[in-house]
Amino acid sequence: MNHKELILSILREQKIKLWLPPYHTSTPCQDALRSLSSSISSKILMRKHDDASNVIKLDTEAIYNLLIELQTPAVEKYIQKHSVDFKIVGIASTKDVKIPSDMSSRWGDKVSIHKNGKLMIRVVNISSTLTVEMLLDDLSTVFDGGVRMICRGKNLAAGCMRTIIGSDACAKKEVLCLVSPGTGPTGKRSSAAAAFSNVAPIDDVEREVPRTDATIIASVRQAAQTLEKSTTSRFEITDQSGRLVPMSQMDSSSFLTALGLHRLGRSKMEIKSTTIERTEQDASVSKEGIASALTFLLEADAEWNSSPALLSWRGKVDNYGLLQLDIAWCYLLLGSIENLPDAVERLTKAESVLRKQVHSNFVTLALAQADMNNSIPPLCSVFVRLYLLQGVAYKTIGNDAEATKRLGWARLLCQRLRESSPSDAVDELCGVYNTTDRSCVIAALRRSNGRPDEAGELISLDREERKAAAKKRRRQRKFGRCSNGSDWVNTDHVSPLACMLGMNVNESDLDSDSEDERKISMSYALLLVEELNRASGRTRRATTPKHTAKELDLVTMMSMGVEESLARQALEATGNVDAAVVWLSTVHDKEPADKYNNGEEPNSGNETSDNPMADAEKLLKNELGNALLGNSKNLEKEWLGVDLDDEWNLIENYGPMDA
Repeated sequence: MNHKELILSILREQKIKLWLPPYHTSTPCQDALRSLSSSISSKILMRKHDDASNVIKLDTEAIYNLLIELQTPAVEKYIQKHSVDFKIVGIASTKDVKIPSDMSSRWGDKVSIHKNGKLMIRVVNISSTLTVEMLLDDLSTVFDGGVRMICRGKNLAAGCMRTIIGSDACAKKEVLCLVSPGTGPTGKRSSAAAAFSNVAPIDDVEREVPRTDATIIASVRQAAQTLEKSTTSRFEITDQSGRLVPMSQMDSSSFLTALGLHRLGRSKMEIKSTTIERTEQDASVSKEGIASALTFLLEADAEWNSSPALLSWRGKVDNYGLLQLDIAWCYLLLGSIENLPDAVERLTKAESVLRKQVHSNFVTLALAQADMNNSIPPLCSVFVRLYLLQGVAYKTIGNDAEATKRLGWARLLCQRLRESSPSDAVDELCGVYNTTDRSCVIAALRRSNGRPDEAGELISLDREERKAAAKKRRRQRKFGRCSNGSDWVNTDHVSPLACMLGMNVNESDLDSDSEDERKISMSYALLLVEELNRASGRTRRATTPKHTAKELDLVTMMSMGVEESLARQALEATGNVDAAVVWLSTVHDKEPADKYNNGEEPNSGNETSDNPMADAEKLLKNELGNALLGNSKNLEKEWLGVDLDDEWNLIENYGPMDA
């Protein structure tokens, strides 16, 4: 055993860590090492060996030098383990940034600023006392704006920074900081940091200045939770064709939160943010929009993963898969795909979900058709982005073979879709059909393999289908849900059922919105039920009176001032005048209480209890209003009719790949 091994064995026995205080601090600490050297020297002398000549003798100075030699690499490894790079996104990389000394001392041993195309702040040996809240406040002050931090695909809201970044010495420690200039803190604590930890009441949200992404997210979550108890909310979940989707109120509330946050994120992604930008200012504005969108998308992802109601829906609908695509797309546009360590896993989940929505051979046939220069479905645009993102993700982790294959698929599908929807044909059809919605025209051209005449017919047909879907939704809203509380009344069955029973039901009765005609429609429904009961041999017991109302008893009751119908009802229920009088008094005593228990008392407390529901619904309409405008529910607007210019430029930038 040499001298160094002997020292190491003693340090391990005593569980002494040279990279921690008191042996290593931000200031020189020779006294602690000197004292440790003397202690180790004494232990060596006390060691007994069979052969006295093999006793290792070291003086204190030699031991001290060995401790310094062992400490240096241990400290470097420890510092690397707890050092973090903060990549700043949302402001120009040339911005002059200065961090006060008192602020940097709170962060760690050393803070440096690097500008190599992107602005980055490196913190060496980050402090164990630094929290997310403290760092958000400090960064908001430095950049005079709202700041959001993202690490490993999650928004950071609270906790110890050292614990969050982990202790893996081999992993790259990088945090994405999204800055929104002009929305900085008005006081000591930034509103961006405060909103995640303290959700403001709904009534106070509108008075908060400035409005930040964090406050919007917090208010949307709270309002959606409030609406879980509502049975009259007008928020509805529809499929891609505009048909209402049956689900429970709890599931609907969870969907409202997840899809609402997703919609807000997509609305902020509408600004073009590719590698081609006209000016640095345009690039900065685009980055800000993408950075803000990423915040909402990650919160929507957290809702999908944390809500028990949504777990069963993840494999049934494509929304979850499209959300994963949007998250990875934002990272790619921000030049930070490497900051999404689970990018490959996310995109694999997205592919699994999306493939469930199509035929098992959909992608294989589409690639074969594209290779033969035949038409392919517009839905392939979703897979263009999927394979592009997968190619970049595989390239990031060093899997070049898989990256080449995925990028080749993306190139083949993208090229064929772009060829079937040239810009001149799109402009011509937009003029003919007097529309500014290029996405619908592009999707129609792709469905018709670039033939304008067929595309025009498809545009007209799609308009009629959307009108029919809207008409059916109006009918279903009017009649409400079935007795199970989830399924909507299928109004398509009303007319056929009426014909089977020999009844005449006009379409105008079903579509009318006036109260009188609505009552007529409801009366048709009641008649249908009665007719079905008779046809099946079922009758209501209540229709058969227990007693016969005698004329003399009826006249006696009417002479007492009782209405004929009420007197007849009482006599049929009891059989004689005396019992009928008692029955009437009992019914009249209970009637007001029953009426009020049903919530019909004019000045009851139920009116106050409904206010939170109304406030929550109003807030969600205000927050989600802009995101839900412009046929945003239409899949064509977001996927089937995209021009794919961004995707094509990125495919070209990552090198020519053979299909």
